[in-house]
Amino acid sequence: MPLAIAALALALLACGREAPPADAFPGLRLLARVEARLERERAALRPLLEHYRLVFPVGPGELDTFMERVRVHGHGPDLALGDEHGLEAHGGGILRLLFAHWRPEERAATLDDRFPFDAGRRPLVLRQLYEAARGQLFLPRGPFPQLPRMRVRFRAAGEPVRVVESDAYHFLQLLLVLEPDRARRWVGRTGESSSVELLMRNVRAHYLSGRAAAAAPADHSNLHLVELLVAFGADLAPVQRQLLAGDLAQHEFAPLDASFVLAHHAESLGHLLGVPALPWGPEERQRVVRWLGRLEEHFDDVDDATLDALSHLAFGLRAVRAQRAKLD
Repeated sequence: MPLAIAALALALLACGREAPPADAFPGLRLLARVEARLERERAALRPLLEHYRLVFPVGPGELDTFMERVRVHGHGPDLALGDEHGLEAHGGGILRLLFAHWRPEERAATLDDRFPFDAGRRPLVLRQLYEAARGQLFLPRGPFPQLPRMRVRFRAAGEPVRVVESDAYHFLQLLLVLEPDRARRWVGRTGESSSVELLMRNVRAHYLSGRAAAAAPADHSNLHLVELLVAFGADLAPVQRQLLAGDLAQHEFAPLDASFVLAHHAESLGHLLGVPALPWGPEERQRVVRWLGRLEEHFDDVDDATLDALSHLAFGLRAVRAQRAKLD
C-alpha cells in the first residue's frame, strides 16, 4: 500500500510539473518578450512619439523635444504641420498629439490655446490649424464608400506649389473628440458639405465591406478603422464580426510587411476588447485564442520586427491581458 501511495504522489507531482504556467494564455508570453525589447530600446522609440505613446507615458519634456522638430507650413486654408523636410505623413497627427499631451497651465489644451511653434517664432492658435485641417478633408470621387482623405497645397523652398494628399485617420480621431454635434455641417475646400456623421458613415461602410484588409496600403487608415469605429460608437457587433472573419483571417499581406499588419490587427483587437458592452461568445473567444496562438508563432523572434510595429503589438496584447476574462 505505501508503494501505491508513493506512486500516486509521484504521478500527481508529474501532472503538476506539466500544468501550464499562469502566463501561458496565448499572447501573454509574447507580450513579455515585446515589452522587454521595447524597454531596452526605449530611447530609440522615443523620437517616434506617436508609437512611443502606445507603450509609455508621455511627459512634458518628451513632448517638448518632439515639438522642437515641428515646423508650420503654408497659410490660411493651407496651414499644415510637418518638419523642415515637408508635411507630416499622416494628416492631423501632430495636432492630435498636442491635444492628447500638451498641458498649458497644467490643464488640457483647448482650441483657443496658442502654441509656440518654430521655437516661438510662429505662435498659432490651435483653432487655426484645426479649422484649416477640417477644410482639407474630402471624400475622393468614386463609388461609395470612400475613405476620407486630406488635401493641402504645399510649396517647398525654391519649388513650385504642389498638391499633397494624406490619409486622415488621425484627424478623424480628433474630430470625434472636438465635434460633439456629429451632424453639424461645414463646407470644405472642395465646396462639398461634410460632417462627422457623413465621414464616419463612409468609414464604417468601407470597413464592413471587407475592402480594408485586402486593400493596397495606399491609405494607412485601413489599418486603423476599428480604432476609429470604436471611438465613434454605434453598433459594434458587425465590426467585431468583420475583425474576426476578415482581419484575423488574413493570410496575404503583400506589399506590406506581415509583422506590421499583424501588429495593427492586434491593436484593433485590443480596442474592441476594451468596449464594455460588447459580448464575446464561445465561438468569438475560440477564434481570438487560435489567432493569438498563430501570432505567437509568427513573432517567434521579436528582434526581427521594427519598434513601431512592436508598439502596436504591445498595445493590443496589453488589452488582451487586461480583458483576459472575456476570452477565458
